[in-house]
This record gives sequence, structure tokens and C-alpha cells, in this order.
Amino acid sequence: MVEKIALKIGRSFNLIGIFARAETDIIRAAQLREELGLPGQKLDSATAFRNKVVMKNYLKNSGVELPKFMPVTSG
Repeated sequence: MVEKIALKIGRSFNLIGIFARAETDIIRAAQLREELGLPGQKLDSATAFRNKVVMKNYLKNSGVELPKFMPVTSG
């Protein structure tokens, strides 16, 4: 529901950006920026920021030294 309201507001006003106040809103803000064509961190980057396995997979072949890693799951 929050996203629908944010999109409605974003399409009604001339927004210049979206700011995420909490780390838990980073993905949501990135999705809204992409949907509204606003500048700032996009979904790929936000996902890597929030998910360290995704981040390390991006970095694997970049020349950045990383320790061996694997996702942790609980079951």
C-alpha cells in the first residue's frame, strides 16, 4: 500500500528524489526511483548493499580480494 501511495504522489508532483530514512527502506526507495525515473541508487546496487552474498558475487571477478564465502541457510 505504501508503494502505491508513493507512486501516486510521485506522479502527481515534480519530485527530484527519494530518500530512504532506514536501511530497511533502501530496496523500496530504489524500486520507486526506477519506476519514477528519479536519480539515485537503483535496485541492483541497493540489492547488493542489503545482501552481502549478492555483493560478493558482483566483486568475485573484479580484482577485489575476497575470502572464500558461501550463503548461510537455516533450515
